[in-house]
Amino acid sequence: MPDFSEAGLTDLLTKSLGHDPADAHGMVQDLLAMQPNIQAAFIDWWQHGIIPSNPTYEGYTPASLATDYKLQPVAAFLTLDWLATEPAVALKALSEGYDEILPG
Repeated sequence: MPDFSEAGLTDLLTKSLGHDPADAHGMVQDLLAMQPNIQAAFIDWWQHGIIPSNPTYEGYTPASLATDYKLQPVAAFLTLDWLATEPAVALKALSEGYDEILPG
């Protein structure tokens, strides 16, 4: 099982995915705070490399966000968590095209 800790996620983001360490810190904190079922889906992606079609929030899944909005996997999971925790704000931002400000 992947190391879903601050150190493990930092390694994933910086060493495996090429994110700048300064950007990775904030993303790691957001990943650690995700809803448990979204964390489980993220870990499944991390283990198998396939963006899952669940869970679903507000009609979106990690796979649909990655495809429809051309988000990188980490951004798709963070966006899904945003949809789960602040649906009105997240839906408004997606509809207005603000999805590109999310980290990849």
